[in-house]
Amino acid sequence: MFWIFVRRLDWTPICYDRAHGYSVPMPRTNKTSAASSRIGVAKPGPKPRLTKEEIVAEACRLLSGSSGELTMAKLAASLNVGVMSLYRYYPSRESLLDAVAEHFIGLWQAPAIEGRPWQDIVFDWLKETQRLWDEHPEALRVIFWNSPQSASWIRVWLVPLARMFKSRGVELDALAFALNWLGTSAVAVIVMEANHPAQAAVDANLAAGGLSSDDRKLSSDLTRRMAAIDRTSVRRFNYENIVAGLERLLEMPSQP
Repeated sequence: MFWIFVRRLDWTPICYDRAHGYSVPMPRTNKTSAASSRIGVAKPGPKPRLTKEEIVAEACRLLSGSSGELTMAKLAASLNVGVMSLYRYYPSRESLLDAVAEHFIGLWQAPAIEGRPWQDIVFDWLKETQRLWDEHPEALRVIFWNSPQSASWIRVWLVPLARMFKSRGVELDALAFALNWLGTSAVAVIVMEANHPAQAAVDANLAAGGLSSDDRKLSSDLTRRMAAIDRTSVRRFNYENIVAGLERLLEMPSQP
């Protein structure tokens, strides 16, 4: 006995026994569906690699939406990656914050210095600093996260001014005092402007402040009028007075 294999007209495979004269259908295999499933289902591939720019951009986004602390775990969850993936790019949270600070410092647009009166340069310096904080309020706490004398900020903000004044013959001791005062005054003014409170918050604070009704009404009336003041005029007045104070300091025979 031996078998031969033939196909019926409906293309069903059969086995034919010549000795006994009968045929047995062979089990059909669904090759078409199997092939289709192989073609239609994509094999999982490697996840796309992160870039440092993507990590910094997401860190900036998280910082802009929250006043809380930025952690590597929070950032990794937002990027949908494991925490250890971030450490391949930034070995510590500190190095990540330094990179974010560098990003914000890169947004600083230094005003022109050559051929201009130093008073105009300092005025524009203050305006540009305010612009940076207005557009990126989170930049202030990131740039100074580690020290009030951030090396990157000294490089782009302080050193150009120091070179300018030194080239104009200002002595080093007087220059140190003047720039220290300038930096402190500038940051104070800019922070206050950036955090100018809404009237509703002021009223709530007054109500909880233990003031008498008369004092609370007086304070509320004052703050409402303050809120109506044109902030551009206030800023200009602040900058002009900082420049005037700097002029006085530089004209003194010795620092206070």
